[in-house]
Parts: sequence; C-alpha cells; structure tokens
Amino acid sequence: HEQHHVCYRDLKPSNVGFDAQGVVKLFDFSTARRLIQKSRDGVAGGVGTPRYMSPENLASSSITTCKDDAPKTSNKNKGRIKKIGYPADVYSFGLVLWHICSLQKPYSDVASPSEIGQMQQLGYTPPCDSPTIASSQVQTLLKGCWQLDPQARPTMTQVHDCLRRHVAETLVDTTTVAAYPSSSS
Repeated sequence: HEQHHVCYRDLKPSNVGFDAQGVVKLFDFSTARRLIQKSRDGVAGGVGTPRYMSPENLASSSITTCKDDAPKTSNKNKGRIKKIGYPADVYSFGLVLWHICSLQKPYSDVASPSEIGQMQQLGYTPPCDSPTIASSQVQTLLKGCWQLDPQARPTMTQVHDCLRRHVAETLVDTTTVAAYPSSSS
C-alpha cells in the first residue's frame, strides 16, 4: 500500500479475492491513484462505495444511494472535494474487516450516504465490542482504523503487523491436533 504509493479509494469485499495460489489480492484498480509523493494524503476524494468510504472521502461525494453497485466516480462537488490518502484506505479496510468478522454490511440499515456521513461525524461506527464479532485485539484495531482524524489512524503496515501477530498468537497447531485420534474412532 504505502510502499507502492497507491491510494485505492474503493476498498470493499467485492474487490477482494484470491489468486490461483490462494493469495489474497485486490481487484478493480479503476479508482486507484498513485500518490506523487510519499505523503499520506493527496488525491481527490468523493470516489468509492458509500458504506465502505471514510468520512473525509464521503464528505467529497455526491453519490445519493447506498447501493453497492452505485457509480464509483462521483466527485462532482468541486467546491468540497477533499484530498484523501492512505488513511482513507485504512478506514475502509476497517469496515471490510468488520464485514468479514460480523458477516454484516456496515451501515446496512442506512438509506443515504449523507446519513452515513452524519453518523460518522457523530462518532458512530459499527458495533465491534462483542467477542462474537472480534477478539479484543481486533476490536482495538478496528477502533484505530475508524478514528475520525485521518492522521490518528494506523498505517496499513501497522495494520498488517497487528493482524500478523494476532494470527500467529491464535493459530491452532495442526500437527498437535492431528496427533490425537478423534473420540469417534
């Protein structure tokens, strides 16, 4: 992400998949933009899928529907276009991760992008304080990804490192499990 200087701008579950080797990949780079410098902001916002957009990205949007197949490029509000960067993708990643953990679309009961924006500005985020949704480590990560101040969010490298540590700590040692016969034998 940061190492390639790309702001993806439309991170959502339907743009995530696997290659033939089972490696997670992003698809559909039509909205992605290369950042000129290594700065954490710098491309026009207002592009993406509303329920997965960061507050600063959504504030630049003129999209009027929350349908996931709504037009992706709708930053026609020239007077209020904000520059977005890596932190916008981190916010979106948090929403995608929450969707994966909860098996629910974020803001699924909200009818308009402006309502989502209002909720975000008031500090509302999808509920993640339940162990049935995520471990305490992942809950903390989600809350970090959803900080209103883009500069307060972790970098994607920090997100990656946190998830890698979490997976390493919670993985079951399959060699040990396989060594014990099941009780039904």
